[in-house]
Amino acid sequence: TGSSLSTWQNNPCFIASYNNSRVINSQSVPDVHSTAAMQLWSSIIEQKYMAYRNNILSNINLYVNQYRNFNYNSFNVGIEVPDGARWGNTKDNIVCSNNSYSTESDQNFTLANYTAQKIGNQNPGLRFQLYAYSTHADIPSADITINEKLDVQLIPAVYQNITSTNGLRNRWYKRTKNISEYNYLNLSGWSGETPGFYLRDFKNTVQIAKDKNSQGLVWETSPAKFASLPYLLAAKNNLTDNVAIDNTLTEFCNNMFAGAGKTIYDLLQLWTDNNSLAGGISNRYK
Repeated sequence: TGSSLSTWQNNPCFIASYNNSRVINSQSVPDVHSTAAMQLWSSIIEQKYMAYRNNILSNINLYVNQYRNFNYNSFNVGIEVPDGARWGNTKDNIVCSNNSYSTESDQNFTLANYTAQKIGNQNPGLRFQLYAYSTHADIPSADITINEKLDVQLIPAVYQNITSTNGLRNRWYKRTKNISEYNYLNLSGWSGETPGFYLRDFKNTVQIAKDKNSQGLVWETSPAKFASLPYLLAAKNNLTDNVAIDNTLTEFCNNMFAGAGKTIYDLLQLWTDNNSLAGGISNRYK
């Protein structure tokens, strides 16, 4: 979009050939065979990032929440490609390099490495963040080095068809130390305002993060109190103070609901029990 759109449109070889097409749209990505394309991509990201950063830092009182979040994230630069990225997958008849394409993950990290290197040369204090999910959820090939300033956030449980959740985790934790996870407690479209996960898997996720010395965990959830707050509190206490997750849930329920605490605790267990939900009870409580 913006002032760069015409540059992309006038240089079809800059766009990865997806299903024999280099027509640009919102899901297009640069052709990693074109250094000029990757240079344009990284320059646009750098310009937008620096403009955003300068605007916040010069108006901290006006953008206090943005500044807090900006500072919390250690001034990381997001370099993730668009959702549904159309990675190169076909040769075409346009006079471009027309080389065959490697895997989506290889293309993703070829582009990310170039971007991190180019922007990092001008701003050595910056780090960079991108996701491992969808068609680029897998680790890149062994001959592709992951830039040491790249922080990879893995989405292991959904939006990937590579392998099992733990199988994908194991690949990534063996590949880089700069790894964190992005998971889901519920989304309103999945389970209304109730939890949309299994407590067993939740506990495993927290334990693996500790065992593997992960950079951290992020959970996306709806604002529903019982789909998020008790479990997030339990995860935090387990990660920071090694308090058993069930102990925090028990304490939470007793403190909040007094004599009804045991009933609420049982409800939290029922909502997230893989055996009960798998048996068809999942709609009964709604």
